[in-house]
Amino acid sequence: MRVNAKAYTRSAIAIALTSLLFGCGGSDGNSDTDSGDGNIPDISQNCLMLSEGKTCFDASINVVKGNSFTIQPISGNGDVNWYAPNAFAIENGAQTYFSYDAAFVDSTAKIYAVDPNNKDQRVEISVALASPSQELNIYPPHFAVQSTNTEMYVEWLPITSKASEIVDLPTVIEVTELDSNGNPISTTEYAAGADAFMTIDTQPETSYQIHVVVKGDQEYRSLPLSVTTSHVDYRERSVTPVDNITDVPALPVGSLVDFNDELYMVHESASGALSYVPAHPFQLLEADIPEFSTVLNDLDASTIVALSKLAEENVALMRVDGESAPSVRFEENELVINSLIIPRDVSLYARNGKATSCENAGPIKACANVRNKTNFIPVISTEHSDNKFTVTASVGIDAGIDTTLTASQKISGKFDPIGMSRSVKFKYPKFENLEVLNKYTKGQTVDIGVTVGFRGKASIASPEIGFGMKNAVYAKMSASAGATFKWGIIPKPFFEEPIAKIQANIAQPYYGDSYLSVKDSLKIGTQLDIGVYAKVKLMKGFDISLNAYERGNLDIEYTSPVESLIGLQDPLPFLLHTNAADMGAVSKVDGGVKFSLLDLNESFNFDFGQYDIYSLPTQTAVDIHMTSLCLEKSRYNPDMSQFPNPEDANIHTPDSGWLFPGDMYGSNKHLTFTPVFRDVAPSAMAFVNSNSPSHIGFIDKINTTQQETRGVYRLVKKDGFGAINAAFPMIADVRIIHSEIQTPYPWVCWGKSFEESKEKMTTMHTLNNVVMDLNTLGDD
Repeated sequence: MRVNAKAYTRSAIAIALTSLLFGCGGSDGNSDTDSGDGNIPDISQNCLMLSEGKTCFDASINVVKGNSFTIQPISGNGDVNWYAPNAFAIENGAQTYFSYDAAFVDSTAKIYAVDPNNKDQRVEISVALASPSQELNIYPPHFAVQSTNTEMYVEWLPITSKASEIVDLPTVIEVTELDSNGNPISTTEYAAGADAFMTIDTQPETSYQIHVVVKGDQEYRSLPLSVTTSHVDYRERSVTPVDNITDVPALPVGSLVDFNDELYMVHESASGALSYVPAHPFQLLEADIPEFSTVLNDLDASTIVALSKLAEENVALMRVDGESAPSVRFEENELVINSLIIPRDVSLYARNGKATSCENAGPIKACANVRNKTNFIPVISTEHSDNKFTVTASVGIDAGIDTTLTASQKISGKFDPIGMSRSVKFKYPKFENLEVLNKYTKGQTVDIGVTVGFRGKASIASPEIGFGMKNAVYAKMSASAGATFKWGIIPKPFFEEPIAKIQANIAQPYYGDSYLSVKDSLKIGTQLDIGVYAKVKLMKGFDISLNAYERGNLDIEYTSPVESLIGLQDPLPFLLHTNAADMGAVSKVDGGVKFSLLDLNESFNFDFGQYDIYSLPTQTAVDIHMTSLCLEKSRYNPDMSQFPNPEDANIHTPDSGWLFPGDMYGSNKHLTFTPVFRDVAPSAMAFVNSNSPSHIGFIDKINTTQQETRGVYRLVKKDGFGAINAAFPMIADVRIIHSEIQTPYPWVCWGKSFEESKEKMTTMHTLNNVVMDLNTLGDD
């Protein structure tokens, strides 16, 4: 398989990030190209008007539960994207066809064919599931390797039942040749034997899909394994035995030697010095290196039980004939099926699409709860061309991934991928007429592992508090890495630009509207990578890693505004104040190639765009709406004998105007203060010593004790993701000290003050400061 580096366009990156920023990623994950106006689908005929032409699908399909099937157009041949909620599926080489496993759905399912240029245009295909006559476990072929120019060796798992028994039903291996667009050309069936392996006929430079098909009362089909053949010419180079590897080599540079059944190569350093260095078995081959493909099946526990029973029966046979090696057998704590090696522990296998796992990084406990919604069936394939041996990992996920971190003290830690994992191990196969290669690969394995979850590092300062996030990630990756194997040189790692579609809705609060399990102060800095991680070990000393993920960087600090909680009837909504919060993310694909034999370790890193998730506002404009109303009317009747000039009895203030003898006056004022925050919004409010439940209100009386009235507001950012904003509350404790009217006279207000006056004052408030003192308004 050759990766097309241009298949993922800039517009695709833009639409993926746009979907993420507006909170629609992670659930659909069904468009990877720029949305245009699109053509309206012909719903009456269940058709899409695509750029390639009108493409139509059946509106409904009847399928036996446990079977797999392929959706293909009934007319037209346009490329579409597929959206299959609650399904396990593999997209084929062409996007017109879609293979789907009905074993994971309990009732009628719906699959959608989507216009790649307009995700809003889609047609629905209803899948009605019928009960099977027998519930079987059928898996795609798990291993295929090109053994000669015209032959391919294929392995699969024996057919088992949900009752944990081996099933003896007529089984065939169906091999379908595809054209350059991924369309079927011809199909050949091979009767499958009890050994669950065979060699099939192929042609070079041809693509195939291989299914396991059971032909009982009903026909059952597995998901496909896709393979592409090449022109191959397997030729071994000569190997010279040597007695030691410390002497200066007398052989030419690039020569291979054997020392104590280990393979070495004569190497020339930059200074011209010759020495022996460890060699990889692939360096034995002069022309081509065998290519293989594998699917990481999600095994059912009943399959493991059935195969274990068969292995137990074969133990007696192996005791009688020590040279025999049945196709299903035990080797130590592992179950071996032909070349496939899997753990025999049934508890490791659950086919419910969910997994929770935890790891400890010092005192930090990191846990991942993965809710797998659709396809998690990784495909690993290799290719050898132009002296390059390439490993390609293709995997798609649409999963909810919850992450939690707990710490018992101030600590930092780092953790490798945690989550839902699939792994497989193969014994490297033997090849006819390649006895030297078989010698050095004997007992060596190909180890493959894929994990959906998260990795990262965290620094937490908090006593016994859990920090948690909800994440949704839709990711499809086809990434390639490998090494050159050329005569006379040390293998050189290389990487190809990956094809990747990543959409996500990450960093949602896990505990309701909070990231914290309890309300307390906390300081946390994290870098969490949420996505899919693949590792391939090709025998001793050759390791490749390929990963696609969303990297979230979070720096958060909460404190508890203790003084502001005094006097509140319900302090719970106001227990946390956010001092700092900065959250950003980037879509990434990375990996590396490592040759431990030769101390070579190189990595690669591709970014697909950065974006901000949250940034804490630092200031906000606040409009203070104030009202004042004069209360308690009394008649102003001064003793005029005290005023030789009668006009001296008249009183004037700017607020109230003139008070003349005989006019009414008041001794109290009712005042209200209502803050309106422009860039943040109150999500909760509480008041102390206020005569109103909605604002700061009080009555100023003359010659009374000084009093403080407060309004405590829980503020959240207005713009952005509502759920994330709610997790970063900012407390504003708005205070005013009043009842400071000290006077020997009873009159305080009169005239126009008996009509409510309104005034607005605008100020700036620094949100990191909890207290906002209204008495200082206008001081500057």
